[in-house]
Amino acid sequence: MPPPLEGENVRRLLGPGLLILLIVVVGGGYLVLRDHPTSTKRQPPPVARTPTTSHSAAPSVTRTSPASYAARILQDHPVALWLLNDPSGTTARDQTGRFPGTYVGSPHRGGAFSSSLPASTSFDGVDDRVTANALTRLRSWPGYTIEGWVRLTQQSVEEHIIAFNQANGGNGPGLLHDQPTRKFKFRDCEGPGCAQVFSTTFPHLGTLYLLDVSVDPNNRGTLYVNGRPQAHFVSAHRPDTKGLFTIGAEYDSGPTPTSFFHGEIAGVAVYAHALDAATVMAHYRAGAH
Repeated sequence: MPPPLEGENVRRLLGPGLLILLIVVVGGGYLVLRDHPTSTKRQPPPVARTPTTSHSAAPSVTRTSPASYAARILQDHPVALWLLNDPSGTTARDQTGRFPGTYVGSPHRGGAFSSSLPASTSFDGVDDRVTANALTRLRSWPGYTIEGWVRLTQQSVEEHIIAFNQANGGNGPGLLHDQPTRKFKFRDCEGPGCAQVFSTTFPHLGTLYLLDVSVDPNNRGTLYVNGRPQAHFVSAHRPDTKGLFTIGAEYDSGPTPTSFFHGEIAGVAVYAHALDAATVMAHYRAGAH
């Protein structure tokens, strides 16, 4: 039997083996580290994503311009349409090109009104008005509609907004702000047997309103405020074909201009036919911005 190994001999015998064992252990650990990266390993760049629209984002607002508002009104064939946004001069342009009006007095032009009708004409209640008497020369009025946007600045006296008058100044179909009721009013002539109706709306100062009155060939009439019917009536009267037409005032006998309007007016249209309720509401929606 060989003699037992001494300490030095053991170290000599095991030295190479331990070295080999260390190499194997360290190498294996390296392979394990490669296959199981730690949190410090470099990550791939994030994938780009298409941004989504938030449900809380404010919706876009479509605004109507004066040109597109006029185009919408002209679809319904008015005989005249005055936006009353003329920056200067004495001519009130008619969008149909047939019946230009004339500014009388010193009405202020260009005041802020609405998004659809950003400029208007402001009447001082003293002598301001727009006349377009040639409009009454139409050969016949089987039916008619009067339409206009207004904003009141006082409530102390009766004032006419849009008015037809007879050649001698007598009353014809017209829209006015009435006193003492403080409502909008339509009347079609002067004296007994004339139609006269009032709005259910009590207008507030500084608020925009669209006024319409329509009369069909069967003499059935409706007064609208902001696109909604507020009064019905029967009227056999029509504009005098040799009479007068005024925005912001009316006439008395003479004829003498009177009943001047305090406030702003824009988008006045006159039709030789009756607009129906759906069309009147469409006009209100086109301009109510």
